[in-house]
Amino acid sequence: VPYRYGLGLIESPLTCGMDYIGHNGGIQGFQNFSGATEDGRAVTLVVTGTPESVPDLTGMLSRALCP
Repeated sequence: VPYRYGLGLIESPLTCGMDYIGHNGGIQGFQNFSGATEDGRAVTLVVTGTPESVPDLTGMLSRALCP
């Protein structure tokens, strides 16, 4: 997936073709992903614990941010 990164922010495409700008981070047992679109939609996802499989974060971001 192509993306652009600078000043701690990432710009990346969503599955609907829109781009979002956001940031992620985490430590052992905790991850967070925040993003916003140009039209003002915004979301923060937080994963606590250690999941057995990696969640589809792109899908979750797309569901929350795409019109």
